[in-house]
Amino acid sequence: MSFSLSQFAGNTSNKHRSASRTFPLRLDGFNLDKIPHTITGVDLSAPEQAPVTVFLRPRDSKEGEGARPEIINFVEDAIKKAEKGGDAAELEAVRSNPLSKLFTEPGGVILVEGGFTDEESGHISASWLRLLKRHSDVVSLYTNVWARVNKPYTREGATRLTASIDILHPEQKVRAQNLSDLNSFLMDVVGRISGGESIAVVKLSSSTATEDCSVRTVKAQRISDGYGEYVWDAPEVVVDRFWDSLDAEWISSLNEALITGSVIAEIYPGARYYFVKDSLEQIARKGEKHYSRFVLPNKEETGFLRCTVTLRSHAGSDSEKYPTGCFPIHPFTDRPLDLVNL
Repeated sequence: MSFSLSQFAGNTSNKHRSASRTFPLRLDGFNLDKIPHTITGVDLSAPEQAPVTVFLRPRDSKEGEGARPEIINFVEDAIKKAEKGGDAAELEAVRSNPLSKLFTEPGGVILVEGGFTDEESGHISASWLRLLKRHSDVVSLYTNVWARVNKPYTREGATRLTASIDILHPEQKVRAQNLSDLNSFLMDVVGRISGGESIAVVKLSSSTATEDCSVRTVKAQRISDGYGEYVWDAPEVVVDRFWDSLDAEWISSLNEALITGSVIAEIYPGARYYFVKDSLEQIARKGEKHYSRFVLPNKEETGFLRCTVTLRSHAGSDSEKYPTGCFPIHPFTDRPLDLVNL
């Protein structure tokens, strides 16, 4: 049969970049000796993880709502200070103030939003700062990953929505030279311990026609052990199920195309993580800032944006994680991409 990628449907979209960006900064220290106050640290999104100095520019009335955290809020442990004061009413007021919970130690991570290089000082001018990690705690931080918030849905028999986020690690992608390579890579990826449902994105593209590109996703699955517990399906079972969904003759033609180099096969490793109830409710309240920004143009499905993502371990489990934040690096200018355009 003539080989075609049509069994893997693909789409297109556009991407635009801007100088303004959002990035995680690992805190080294503060400078409060002069105005504006500054933060020094390391830009974790940069390949060389370069040292930077950040200040907050005067707030534009259009830049968000509510009280903006100032640098001083990250310096002082307001709760501990109030506890030493001994006034119960004051302590309660401090504890109820979100700005009192931003104290960050050196080594913690602060998200710098709306940052661009100030021509006069050479420092980063930011519109907003957000606490990601107070110190080296249970929060997992992923920088420069491709992420998308999937459309919430209701599981059969469930009473509330289920929402998830997919994370891909493009720097870990591998290229398969033949079907045996592809099979081995798939089993390796879906068998990884990720804290979520491991996924492998298989991207097939023509070596001569760049627009001829298609994608399929292989995802680890849990099955009941018959005793009320759920265990991960064996990687070989997951991968066999994937191959069984394809035409045998087409698979044989794929192997030949890979060997001759007329088709390029790339595998992107990643994982799917599910929001816990509280996180999902927060997503629902801030839909315009979360799910909606990932929706592909003229489609109901979502696409990927380059993001910083934070995950936290479930109580009593070091192996299962849930997302607590997903922050696009260029939130106002980048457009979501479908898988074929990554």
